Amino acid sequence: MLSMDDRSGDELSALRRRAYGPHADIAGDATALDRLRDLENQARASRSATTSTVEDAPSQSAGDPRPPEQQVTAVAGVDSPTALAQEPENEPSSRSLTPPRIGRALLIGWAASIVVVAVVVGALVFGLASMRPVVTDAGARQVAALQTPATGVKTGESMAFFAQAIGLYRYAGLIVAVFDRGVMDPDQTCLVVGPEASVAGDGEIRFASGCTAGTFRATATVTVSHKSPAELRDAFADGTALQFIWDGTAVAVFAADPPAPTNAPA
Repeated sequence: MLSMDDRSGDELSALRRRAYGPHADIAGDATALDRLRDLENQARASRSATTSTVEDAPSQSAGDPRPPEQQVTAVAGVDSPTALAQEPENEPSSRSLTPPRIGRALLIGWAASIVVVAVVVGALVFGLASMRPVVTDAGARQVAALQTPATGVKTGESMAFFAQAIGLYRYAGLIVAVFDRGVMDPDQTCLVVGPEASVAGDGEIRFASGCTAGTFRATATVTVSHKSPAELRDAFADGTALQFIWDGTAVAVFAADPPAPTNAPA
């Protein structure tokens, strides 16, 4: 039986580095692979026939700190070059630092998602940029806050439903009534504004109303005209717009002056 000498031990060490080292390349070299198997078998036979210490055994390579049994087992268990190319569990390898390749389909999907986001954001920005800003209640000023409910309000026979209001307020000849859900609208709180004479059934029935909608408060608007109560016309010029808003505890009153007259064409 052949025995291992120093030259064979050096060759075995070199082949092991090619098989298990950080730059393993023996998987593509069939001749070197066969030679490694032969030397491993010789090393195993030499260890069985000698009683020398592990330090003196030619099969123990300074370049491979693993016990010979592990080295032989690893090589003997290799059935294909692909399996041999795999490093041992604790063996450092520069190949393990290489990031995995990103599939072409994944790259295409990622790029497509970027394009979609850009289109959506662009459309949103364009929409906001092209939207003309509108200022609500331009020029309006608050003129009153109705907090004290009115007493002694007379309701005509046809206006009996005013008795169901959760709040009645007087303002410059007007009655402002707040109705809870189920009276004017089954789901919303509503505001009704009209001359007190109309509530009493003594005059023309003229009311303005508005109900809540989501987070929008109940709002009603009227315009001062020659048909408005005298008290209201004494306080505001004809054409003045009045807005009544129920905030849950009181009625806020806002007024906007009538538009300035324009010169008639010559």
